[in-house]
Amino acid sequence: MEILTAASREQKVILAMDKLSDFYPMPSSYGWDGYGAITTDSDSGLLYSNRTGIFSFEPGDMAGTEKMNFLNSDLHPDSFDALVLLSKTSFAGVFYEGGGPKAVLGFFTYAEPESLPDKDVLVLAGCYISNDVIQRAIEFNRSNERYRIVIKNLEEYDSEEALAAGITDMTMAILSGDIPDILVTEDLPAENYAARGLLADIGELIEKDEELSEINFLQNVFDAYSVDGKLYYVIPCFEVGTLIGASSVVGDSSAWSFSDAMELLDTLPDGTALLPDADSMDFLLTAMDYCGGSFIDINSGRCRFRTQTFSDILEYAKSLPREPDADSRGEDYWRNYEAQFREGRTVLSAVLLYDVSSMTDAVNGIFGEEAACVGFPLEEGEGSYLRAREVYAIPAGSSHPEGAWEFLRYYLTEAYQSGIEAGFPVQEKYFRKRFQPALLTAASGEVCGNSGSPKPLSEEQANSLAGFILSLNRRYYRNEEILAIVTEEAEAFFAGDKTAEEAAEIIQNRVQLYLDTIRS
Repeated sequence: MEILTAASREQKVILAMDKLSDFYPMPSSYGWDGYGAITTDSDSGLLYSNRTGIFSFEPGDMAGTEKMNFLNSDLHPDSFDALVLLSKTSFAGVFYEGGGPKAVLGFFTYAEPESLPDKDVLVLAGCYISNDVIQRAIEFNRSNERYRIVIKNLEEYDSEEALAAGITDMTMAILSGDIPDILVTEDLPAENYAARGLLADIGELIEKDEELSEINFLQNVFDAYSVDGKLYYVIPCFEVGTLIGASSVVGDSSAWSFSDAMELLDTLPDGTALLPDADSMDFLLTAMDYCGGSFIDINSGRCRFRTQTFSDILEYAKSLPREPDADSRGEDYWRNYEAQFREGRTVLSAVLLYDVSSMTDAVNGIFGEEAACVGFPLEEGEGSYLRAREVYAIPAGSSHPEGAWEFLRYYLTEAYQSGIEAGFPVQEKYFRKRFQPALLTAASGEVCGNSGSPKPLSEEQANSLAGFILSLNRRYYRNEEILAIVTEEAEAFFAGDKTAEEAAEIIQNRVQLYLDTIRS
């Protein structure tokens, strides 16, 4: 007899008396929706719960019939573990909600649509809708008397190909005017929408907002996410990606060039690496992560690969191993990885700064001495970036822009900004609070596996970090189509089929053609 594991989507055993009967596959359930409780239904046979709702089915059916959608019922359970039918129109269930430790017993009754309050519907759409956003939407639905949010989650497509098709369909809908009211922009081509004027001007909405217009926000963050001087995104909080190095080695300036980095390597012992574990393509992809916003001007739609810096980056990448060292990942891999920075075998370490602890770890921990945020060495721009943790937008043709703004403005208010823990707030007041002495001395934690905690940031270090963050005006930029062009032509260069300058020229022409196409 075949043994079914918990990982199998077709796991189900039907018990009759005290012996096993036939095995039946359960109805298809996307990804990690899973299965919770099951009970009998006098009308349709059986009911089961999963992550998204309650469904009826008959044994052998491959598709259940939705009886209750949790989101549409303003419910967001972490799990729904017990289900009892009380009548044809009601049932009871035990579930956990909001990460709480205690189970909740709920009684539910089916309601005819015409009996529900008449509200304007806002469609919130995106590829990946976080639990926090879902919970916020439910709270909004429970309290708002005029609007109701429904969620269109492209994540529910069951393959990357279907997801890509879903993104294309959404883009075509936006272009044709059949659009959602709120966008969660992660993995959507939002910069294309902004370039075509398809998104509402959030900066203008802030200016007209009686409360928000009186608040000081971090202008450099808003500038980084603006296109042609207009802010099209709601950005609740952000993090900073940069490269750090021991101050005694790299100095303390973020204004250093790639040629400076190469000259520095010439003065260090043979075998010293600029970045850890970098093969040719990995180094190039890292450069694109940190410098994508410098090579590509989102505002103008122009690219800048035809430069000496980019050619030099290609040349250095070619000097690295073509493949990762498979033998390096032994028992001592992590110890050696952590030790390379303290022992001076590697110049730079990539870090994300998002709170006091991460800044303390970076500046006073990783290198065993004070470190500086110098970023990726680059003449043409910043080698560090700002990255919003969540980005929202309102399509310009939304049927209910007032309702969409009523939902999204919350993320910029003191009620939300004062409670942010992971990520820097965009309200200046709460950003500055992150650098208060009391918070600096409270930071602790192990760094790189070392037994001791790093010393707290000094007031001077904190002021320097705050100034560094406020000086940045480029956002993280990653475009998979552009990366595919860069890596394809770089492979030809690594193979010796082209010079660095020839590869850079072809990349320049191909990427510019792509940028022209998406803006037309």
